[in-house]
Amino acid sequence: MKFSISREWKIFGLVVLGCLGMSIFVFKFSPDLRQLIIFFFFTIPANSFTFVPYEPALLYYSKLYLPLWLALLGGMGTSLAGFLDYQAVTYLFRYRKMAAIRKNKYYLLVANYFCKVPFACLVITGFTPVPFHPVKFMAIATAYPLQKYLLALFVGRTPRYYLVALAGKGLQISNWVILLIFLIFILWEIMTCKIVPRLTQIKKRDLDEKCTFPPKK
Repeated sequence: MKFSISREWKIFGLVVLGCLGMSIFVFKFSPDLRQLIIFFFFTIPANSFTFVPYEPALLYYSKLYLPLWLALLGGMGTSLAGFLDYQAVTYLFRYRKMAAIRKNKYYLLVANYFCKVPFACLVITGFTPVPFHPVKFMAIATAYPLQKYLLALFVGRTPRYYLVALAGKGLQISNWVILLIFLIFILWEIMTCKIVPRLTQIKKRDLDEKCTFPPKK
């Protein structure tokens, strides 16, 4: 069987290799910037469909580095996480049980409104404190183009990173308070995600080779 890698994955691989190469260079020749590398790689799982909050990390690192650097690195990490989320959720929609969501009347209703201004929805929810994951999921479920999706994540999240880091730099919150904030965010994420479907219970036999709604290129 012939194995091929899509153009998107090739670009993603090159970006990751570039990030790793830059990280190795910084760790070897710029010890003062090592914490920035740690923050950058932390933002990837923190902006995926996980329970890991990024705000406490921003408050901590804002005491060490300029908010602008943190915002740009956070925006890049968000885009990398967004790519992985997009690929994972798109793959899951190959399963019949997942694809059936697209026939649900509530999904169709929300999707209809989302598709009217998808880019604006992603940017606004990415910047504001409103729940962001449902909108990300809707964007992927409706096959919103990958490039526009990643751009919207960067545009929406980067200014938010900057404002949080700017506030952290001005307030100089103690590490104990930051740890408490981290625990509160974790509990909040867990409580609000109880309704997430148990996707791990989907069986291999439910795989639908002919996706009813293939993603747009």
